[in-house]
Amino acid sequence: MGNIHSTSLAQRRMQMYRAYIDGTSQSVGKRSALAFTITDCKDNIEYQHYELLDCNRNYAVIEMMAFNKMLEWALENKINKVIVYTDSKYVYTNWRNNRLYSLNRNKFKVFNVRLLGNSKKESNSGRNLAYA
Repeated sequence: MGNIHSTSLAQRRMQMYRAYIDGTSQSVGKRSALAFTITDCKDNIEYQHYELLDCNRNYAVIEMMAFNKMLEWALENKINKVIVYTDSKYVYTNWRNNRLYSLNRNKFKVFNVRLLGNSKKESNSGRNLAYA
């Protein structure tokens, strides 16, 4: 797995990153889980985060929590070009209204959210990357 800190700030600012976010309810012992994975444009994994939540939560809430954690990570690491992939229609529809994004949108040169299609190939590739 690549280490984002080994990349210089100038290189990180020029590079486009992909983020895959996902969340599941009742995954382990009726507790929810969320995950996100950051890759470079060649799908080399830069960072992965998996978290088992304290209780069962609504799917849309979990997906937005994953979105927020990914956004915090990108801001902390001074990433300014991100394409986010999700299978959550809630995140896809509401990401522009997200408070964390609204307060920081000027820090991104490129920031887009794309909804993974309904085809099995697209859905499985995003989910597998987030939970790899």
